[in-house]
Amino acid sequence: MRAPRASALKGGAPGPMRAREARAVPTIAGVEIQDVGVLPQVAAKVNELASRPDVTGDQIASIILRDPTLTSKVLRLVNSAAFGPRQEIRSLKHAIAYLGINQIRNLVVSSVLVESFRFDHGIVEPRSVWEHCFGCALGAKQLGDLLPDLDGTECYLGGLLHDLGRIVFLSHFSEAYGEVVGLCERGLCPLRDAETSRFGISHAEAGYELGRSWNFSEPVLAMIRYHHEPDAAGPWAPLAAVVGLADAVCHVERLRFGFEIDDDDALEEFERAWSVLLADIPAADRRELAEPVEAAVRRARSLVAGLF
Repeated sequence: MRAPRASALKGGAPGPMRAREARAVPTIAGVEIQDVGVLPQVAAKVNELASRPDVTGDQIASIILRDPTLTSKVLRLVNSAAFGPRQEIRSLKHAIAYLGINQIRNLVVSSVLVESFRFDHGIVEPRSVWEHCFGCALGAKQLGDLLPDLDGTECYLGGLLHDLGRIVFLSHFSEAYGEVVGLCERGLCPLRDAETSRFGISHAEAGYELGRSWNFSEPVLAMIRYHHEPDAAGPWAPLAAVVGLADAVCHVERLRFGFEIDDDDALEEFERAWSVLLADIPAADRRELAEPVEAAVRRARSLVAGLF
């Protein structure tokens, strides 16, 4: 069940992802995917440093401290009920000691993601979008922490970014995506099919391409690309299944990205994810694992409240 780790940000990919390397960079309405969103410099540097085995907490802190607003947001997230420190954490050094370098990296990405993408068109309520994304992140982290051979902090980042493609569609192509949502709300077409028909690419594919341009690791890219079909993720299948399961739990908990579309059969996605993760685990034991994941997902509302 162990998923091999990438030795570098641009390490080897599973077979299905290698095939994608060979084709041209996809476009939406004539705009290349990597041009629809640029990871802010501080976040890009933190992401790069966090991938290095010899990086120190002081190095990470020195980069974040260049941006006082970002520093404040990260500390608010660290002190939220989602992470539950017993006493207030007032410095980045203390925050890094408490959560670790990788989770602080995740909170930096969380903060800049909310700041970088805006939804002012009325199609969705912004808070609903982020509650879904953070719910999936927290649920995936909880499950990754519970299961052997998985890294909960890595699962958090995959959960946070799993719907990056939808975020791109909503923020940069809102009118066209509004038409897609309208079709699905009327029950005329499943959401992912409608996305591909309208844009030539699904949200999972679009998110993968943008994440690749941001230099996220191959395991994280696989979680974005294959969270709806984890059995296609090659060696990263357990990670993709963790995110798929957390995504399904978000739907059950009514953290549904801001529009009421039954785009994914939550029960079907739940079972598909479990078939990859723990096919031989009895239903009662699955329930015992699912309960803390559901509780983690519900904490998303308090986490998002710290960003607005």
